[in-house]
Amino acid sequence: MKFLKIKDKNPQRTDGELIELFLQKKNQIYLAELFNRYSHLIYLVCVKYLNDRETAKDAVMDLYEKLSDSLAKNEIVNFKNWIYAVSRNHCLMIIRKRSSKGIKNVSLENYFMEYETFLNQDKEDEYEAEIIREKVQLLKGKQRECIERFYFEKQSYKEIAEIISEPEKKVKSYLQNGKRNLRILFSESIEKDEIDL
Repeated sequence: MKFLKIKDKNPQRTDGELIELFLQKKNQIYLAELFNRYSHLIYLVCVKYLNDRETAKDAVMDLYEKLSDSLAKNEIVNFKNWIYAVSRNHCLMIIRKRSSKGIKNVSLENYFMEYETFLNQDKEDEYEAEIIREKVQLLKGKQRECIERFYFEKQSYKEIAEIISEPEKKVKSYLQNGKRNLRILFSESIEKDEIDL
């Protein structure tokens, strides 16, 4: 879910510098670079509140489209905190609209808690696949290896057991613990961003 493939020639620029350059030159490269830095956070916030990946992707696109006007109207001291608050408020507005139209809102429980379904899907969405792989890399040793082999390489318990020289029962245990730890990592990722406010 990157917004422009073109990279800023100076990726060391601060958020404030990118905002200033965008406001002065009206060049989308600066806006895209700024948004891409936090697109992971924005997407996770939208999924958390909307509990639906497709609606969350639409919300992220809406936020990007409104960003240039919002930057011109607001004095932003900390872009990360500001975009988090804007993303959350945008999602709450969507939820309110659903409620006023009589559309029942699914609980705000984080979608990423449903790992069995989430990990098993074929990842046509590059962005989602990137998020999952990034979190899986944070798992330790055999948990990471078993998750990668089972979900990404589609190997069976038996195949994995032979490769890692462990009983199948142990492979199941590594997978179960790995999924639990992934849930924790995603929760911490979202909570950390909320606490930073």
